[in-house]
Amino acid sequence: GSRGRHRLFVGALAVGILLTAGSLYRNDANEAWVHPDQSIPIKVIQAMHAHGDLNTDFARADIPAYFHEFRYNFSGYILAAYASARVFAPAAFNSPHDLLEHLLALSRWCSAATLALCLLVLLRHANALFAVVGTVLVALVPQLYQDAHYARLEPLSTLLATLAFALMTLSPQQERARIVLLAVLGGLAGALTTIKFTYVIYLLFCVVAALPMLPAEGPLLQRLRPLVRYGVVSALGFVAGFWLASPSIVADLPGFLAGIKALDNQYGGGHPPHGFIEPSLPKQVGLIASYYAATLGVPLVVLHLAGYARATLAPAKYAFGGVMLITLLAFLTQQVFFERNFSPFLPCFIIIAVVGLANIEHGLKQWAGLQPGKGATALRLLLAALLLASGW
Repeated sequence: GSRGRHRLFVGALAVGILLTAGSLYRNDANEAWVHPDQSIPIKVIQAMHAHGDLNTDFARADIPAYFHEFRYNFSGYILAAYASARVFAPAAFNSPHDLLEHLLALSRWCSAATLALCLLVLLRHANALFAVVGTVLVALVPQLYQDAHYARLEPLSTLLATLAFALMTLSPQQERARIVLLAVLGGLAGALTTIKFTYVIYLLFCVVAALPMLPAEGPLLQRLRPLVRYGVVSALGFVAGFWLASPSIVADLPGFLAGIKALDNQYGGGHPPHGFIEPSLPKQVGLIASYYAATLGVPLVVLHLAGYARATLAPAKYAFGGVMLITLLAFLTQQVFFERNFSPFLPCFIIIAVVGLANIEHGLKQWAGLQPGKGATALRLLLAALLLASGW
């Protein structure tokens, strides 16, 4: 029937975006764009292969001694990259160049999968035109485009963070499905924490997802009682995701904590060009604001705020807003700004901005009394063109 044809069309469109993005990100830029951190996962993976284990400890790798103290940083990404190389490129372990090529391919396809996921979310919560334009905007964000060409953790963490957001928009009504959702959200938060420990904040998704699941009526304590069950499920999911993504951290928690301490020291000191020799709050605000004014643009920020005006994407957008705001406030108190920490937020930021444009369209149609027809179609085309221009 029509529903089957619609699903087939959506599936074909998502696959088309995936393959197109995989081709878009396959170019010669990765020969010119070299990130200094790219050698770290290569050397750690080679050490894992040489020892025949899953230990992602930096201290064992043939990298400058300065990096040894960061111990298990990026662990979830490194283990995923190692596992994918074992399956798809087992010969690459003997060649740093071949291993780099595999890690770049992993980044490319994670970035492409994120775009397909963005398209699916937007098709569900906005019209097809806005969905396609919004997906194009995500593909063109300079920071995400760069990430797709680096052998680093961001494409994987961005995919996992976007997946958590997408799953949360489903808002299941059956109790069993709710339990599964909370367990998966907890697992994704656990996996993200092994990639970068600050992403433990994604546990907020579990909290915000659980609140609408509570009974709407009855004594307060009785209504809150399911929170215990939901909290246990989320915690078990977190532990499982954390352990699966990096069993070596579980086996060496003191080493993991020592690495966090080393990172905290790095973020707490002046680190030009990622900070100022004499940092201050106004300087930090200006540094972050100017970067995203240049790479995202003020219009997308305004549209993003408009995305909170109606119920669409709730409660996922409130969890996302909380995670992003807390991270932003944390960086305002730091003395450095490493923009890659914000990469996982960018696709969802734009998804909410697209919904903000749909909210504006809804308001304009009500204000002008537009009915379906040429006038409404012209308005949608105009707004889509403005959306594309706002992020160009």
